[in-house]
Amino acid sequence: FTIKSSKVGYMNVADEFTRSPQSGALKTSRTWYTKVVDSLINDNNSHGLWFDQSNYKIEVAGNTIINNSGTSVFFEISDDLLLINNYIKGGSENIKLAGSSGLKLINNTIVGGKNPIGIYIDSRSTPGCVESKANCHPDSGTYSSDRDTLRVRPKTLDWMPRIDYMINNIVAY
Repeated sequence: FTIKSSKVGYMNVADEFTRSPQSGALKTSRTWYTKVVDSLINDNNSHGLWFDQSNYKIEVAGNTIINNSGTSVFFEISDDLLLINNYIKGGSENIKLAGSSGLKLINNTIVGGKNPIGIYIDSRSTPGCVESKANCHPDSGTYSSDRDTLRVRPKTLDWMPRIDYMINNIVAY
């Protein structure tokens, strides 16, 4: 699906959802070919954009993502993110990439946050964990919902952190 030229703001104002694992202005799981383009994601009492659990080929382009109380862009145990031409400011962490591969960060302006760009090993980032819970670290807390069982998993979707490109970004505090 595509979200284009939209405003997503002021979600969770009454703090009815905890920030994690429940709340994002937009939170997806197991989506393929999702695009968020030319939009304003602002002032949410939560994460801004949260792609969680086996998302694939995601494009976040030309957006203004500002003043969200959680992470501005959170890409978790997923693969193939193109984050391009965005202005991102004011999240607790502006970009959090956890257990994800195929990361391409190009021409973004990233301002503030305690960790402007964080690349993390997830407890599920154990060789073979994506294929079977039996292969996972004992403390991973992995669930069958983490895996997309409807489609054939691309070999690159292995929950092992990898940046493919990080080109021409401005990171300022």
